[in-house]
Amino acid sequence: MSELDLRELHDPSVPVPESLQDNVAVTTLSGLYNYSRRNSLWPLTFGLACCAIEMIATATSRYDLARFGMEVFRASPRQADLLIISGTVTKKMVVPIVRIYNQMAEPRYVLAMGACASGGGPFKEGYNVVSGIDKYLPVDVYVPGCPPTPQALIHGLIMLQKKMDGQRLFQWNTADLQLDRGEELFVRERYSEALKSFDRALTIDPNFAQAWARRGDTLVILRRYREAIDSYNGALAINPYDEPALLNLALLLGRLGQYKTAVINYDRLLELNPEVPEAWQNRAIRLAQLKRYKLALTNINQALRYDDRVATAWVARGIILRALRKPKGSRS
Repeated sequence: MSELDLRELHDPSVPVPESLQDNVAVTTLSGLYNYSRRNSLWPLTFGLACCAIEMIATATSRYDLARFGMEVFRASPRQADLLIISGTVTKKMVVPIVRIYNQMAEPRYVLAMGACASGGGPFKEGYNVVSGIDKYLPVDVYVPGCPPTPQALIHGLIMLQKKMDGQRLFQWNTADLQLDRGEELFVRERYSEALKSFDRALTIDPNFAQAWARRGDTLVILRRYREAIDSYNGALAINPYDEPALLNLALLLGRLGQYKTAVINYDRLLELNPEVPEAWQNRAIRLAQLKRYKLALTNINQALRYDDRVATAWVARGIILRALRKPKGSRS
């Protein structure tokens, strides 16, 4: 194991006697933090298409990624801090990619590897292809090529390290910190103050989908429903794959009596993830309110198929069966 070179860590603007230079380093807390992070990047074991082959080759002993402290590919997003998007991104794959990214702990980084991940590549005109993952995730480094060579990927990783060197540990005015502050106030039930924090986050970054969604949640509690709908729509305009925002928007529309629009949003959610029993149940209720009882029965049965322990779902099923004039079946 090589010894730590203190010269990498030392702030050159601070003079240190020559006799102590091998034993003493003067740096900032941010510098120490960034030095530790940049030398312990843990990429996620996740590949999409052709570029993943080159990513795998880069991790072999021939290229010795251990020189840069990043040879440990982790199998769990909870243990990784680097997501390499290595290949063509289809519309169906966006959903699990965003879900994986959200499961990664902060600080986390995204590297778009190759032409397809960066802008769609030769498949960008395909009906099912996303023309760039940066429409859904914040990309830190782009690596060109089709596919990029291992040397190109290593260069991209070094560029990411250089970017990390310039980051600050404490950035009090960032949108992320305003969002965190809003979340803390929300938990404390100080909703008006939380709303102001979410608004400040959006002033800093108007394309912050999560802040739009949490703003909508806060406005619902404050009973400012029309504004909440606008906030949810703002979040979904930026990230149409935000499942919680879709569900909350559909629930709110149903409460306001906009049953058809609510059903449309449940459809959008269930197309992304058909295993959401709450969506099936509430879609069934809205269909029943639209007097489409047969379709409502199919939906409530689907909800119970995924989770048969919800008492309100059984009650809703009984009401629907009664509307269909099948009282005997309401006991099942």
